[in-house]
Amino acid sequence: MNPPSKNTNEDSEDALKNIFMQVPAMIAILKGHEYVFDFANPAYIDMVGNRNLTGKTLLEARPELEGQGFIELLDNVYKTGETFFGKEMPMMFNRNGKHEQAYVNFSYQAFKNTKGETEGILVFANEVTEHVIARKQIEESEKEHQKMAARLKLATDSANIGTWSLDIKTQKLEWSALHKIMWGYDEHAKGLTYEDWHKVIVQEDKGKAFKKIEEARVNQTAYEAEYAIHRANDGALRWIRSFGKYYYNDKGEAKILTGISIDITEQKEAEKKITESEERFRILADNIPNLSWMADADGNIFWYNQKWYDYTGTTLADMEGWGWQSVHDPKELPNVLVKWREAIKTGNPFEMSIPLKGADGKFRQFLTRVLPLYNSQNKIYRWLGTNTDVNKQKEAEEKIKESEKEHQKMAARLQFSIQAAKLGTWEIDVETEETVRDFRHDEIFGYSEPVKEWNFEKFLKHIHPEDLKYVKDIIKDAQYHKSFECETRIITPGGQIIWIEIKGKPMPDFKGKKKLFGVVADITEKKTLELQKEGYLVMLKEYNKELEELTQAKDNFISLISHDLRNPLSVIVSSSDILLQNIENKDIKDIEEFGRVINRSSKRVMAKFSKLVELSRSKNK
Repeated sequence: MNPPSKNTNEDSEDALKNIFMQVPAMIAILKGHEYVFDFANPAYIDMVGNRNLTGKTLLEARPELEGQGFIELLDNVYKTGETFFGKEMPMMFNRNGKHEQAYVNFSYQAFKNTKGETEGILVFANEVTEHVIARKQIEESEKEHQKMAARLKLATDSANIGTWSLDIKTQKLEWSALHKIMWGYDEHAKGLTYEDWHKVIVQEDKGKAFKKIEEARVNQTAYEAEYAIHRANDGALRWIRSFGKYYYNDKGEAKILTGISIDITEQKEAEKKITESEERFRILADNIPNLSWMADADGNIFWYNQKWYDYTGTTLADMEGWGWQSVHDPKELPNVLVKWREAIKTGNPFEMSIPLKGADGKFRQFLTRVLPLYNSQNKIYRWLGTNTDVNKQKEAEEKIKESEKEHQKMAARLQFSIQAAKLGTWEIDVETEETVRDFRHDEIFGYSEPVKEWNFEKFLKHIHPEDLKYVKDIIKDAQYHKSFECETRIITPGGQIIWIEIKGKPMPDFKGKKKLFGVVADITEKKTLELQKEGYLVMLKEYNKELEELTQAKDNFISLISHDLRNPLSVIVSSSDILLQNIENKDIKDIEEFGRVINRSSKRVMAKFSKLVELSRSKNK
């Protein structure tokens, strides 16, 4: 067999370069130990800022790589011939005069001449900055949202890239070493065919993949397909994204199918995790008692939980963006918009009590809180809002306000009653013996101005010495009973002795401290009347005794008088009876004798009556 001609090799190389030109991955060919750019596809040139690379050494074309460790990696590959795979490696780029950090997946693969000598290095690279940043953002987001149990954890590694070429006629398949490893074959395996590719694709994906490939052949367009494979060496399930294009002969017949394959398993797993995380978040959000929603950085709401829809009776189509305004009270809406826009502008949290209209057309009060969510660049990328129904709380607050007004009225009435009754009020801290009084209290104790310093000891100094022990015992016992009251004498600063009545009750104050609360009243007038009453009762008792004595004397006197008067009156009656009997036959002398008897008896009666009148007058005196 004759060795391939120079033209054949050049054609093959041009065809490969033509493929590389269409590949979305970054590909470059570096020749010699100086790593001179022999080829760079558009993706690579775009990555480095559209610089002129061909014919320049790597460090001439990309001086920013010096010191980043990539030259050392190339030296090792060039020296050993071993392929190097870099994954998510940070790299400083100089793009259009600006230094930027990026992350790349890449491989350095040495290619050799017919003598087995290394001629240069083939560079395959794929910038995964967005994937890395997205993963970091998601990881950061998961940390920030632990309380919502909607943590999103994405660990995305950009897919590895493999190149392949299929001869349509012979079904011979040429794979790069990376592609072989991706499919589970040894990187040095030879003689791989179309069947080796076909058999590892999972059965349910074969039809979809080949349909896209066939459409690309018929329409003479490139194709993109996603499918799953069971890796040949270990049967592991991997997801592949494949890009390919047919090349045709002069007759329009498909001759070669070339393309690249990218392992997107990590991306698929990340998408699955996102879906599961979103589902967990949705379940959590739909089961919390609050209405909740999310908006983008500009305040456009794109998600609500089910509680929102249940309460408002709306749909996402009704509410999306700024459609939420339709469920707000028109009177309150302007103020809400001002505060919401101010929060978006400043990045400050938003909190406001807002009435929201329910599906029944009635408004209920909600406490609305909105917090900004930050990405790894410390920029707001979302707003998370919750609406908590505080209608019952508002109603309770209104009732409390009404109750407070009523209590104020009652307190005013009580104060009026206290003032009308001329009562003084006081309270004593049981532990510290500190006291609080009103001015009426001090007035009762004989002061014309409020006393600045007053305590329990000073109170006791005013108590009359004869009442001091009694008062101390009463107040001491009051600490363990429901209430107490006592009457005692006090001595005012002017030396006046007055009577006071003290009433009190032990109870804790609003801080839980044990105190005695009570009132004091001046009862001097009352006590004076009571003493006068007692004097009158004594006098009345004495009068009653004298009256009893007079009554007894009267009875005795009447008994005596009745005895003394009975004889003279009997004589008068009998003499008059005799005189009147046969008076016409009586001698004048007899008549005169009876007359004298009657006269004497009458005088005796008159004398007795005179004594009785005189005795009565002396008793009255």
